[in-house]
Amino acid sequence: MIAKPFSANQISSRIDKLIHERQPFIVTGDYLGPDRYKDPSRVSKIPNFQVPNALKSAAVDGLRKAEHWRKIGDMNDVINQQRLNQLATEIDRIIDLVTPELDSKNITENTVKNLDQLLDHLKHTRFHIIKKEHKEVSNLCVEFYRTVKSLLSVDGDINAGDVRKLRPLSDAVTTGLCGSKENLTSAKQNTTLPVEQQIA
Repeated sequence: MIAKPFSANQISSRIDKLIHERQPFIVTGDYLGPDRYKDPSRVSKIPNFQVPNALKSAAVDGLRKAEHWRKIGDMNDVINQQRLNQLATEIDRIIDLVTPELDSKNITENTVKNLDQLLDHLKHTRFHIIKKEHKEVSNLCVEFYRTVKSLLSVDGDINAGDVRKLRPLSDAVTTGLCGSKENLTSAKQNTTLPVEQQIA
């Protein structure tokens, strides 16, 4: 966007910047866009990447429209997998936090917040991220969701059986999201969520 009044040089400079200096994007479970964190203390380790640039494709690379749209399709696959990796990492992190608290019956406000957030991740995964060919992961998300919902709904003693199901369900879902245990381990090692997305 350029505010009026503007000159031809300003327009040319803006186009040049869009072609050659476009910011790389990051993707998390619920965000896709430029990494806007400027404060060094809040920088994440979420991998960034260059997205297809229609102006650069036409003006510099000389790509035909069909080739540009093929690149966009390939990038959509990359973005979707990065979303899955981020969600898997966050689900795994929450289970690490809440399982000891549930085992010891030391339920705090943060325990409830984490479980609520886990429900949101499972809903988002099943309805917005998972593709049709991953039906088994979608079904696991349903069982996982019901187990977590049961723990949140309990009034009194926590069902130890439900607590024992959390880790196996988490491992099955997160491995399915990442494609393998090795990919899950790699995603966990390469991901640090922005501060405001962390609940301690």
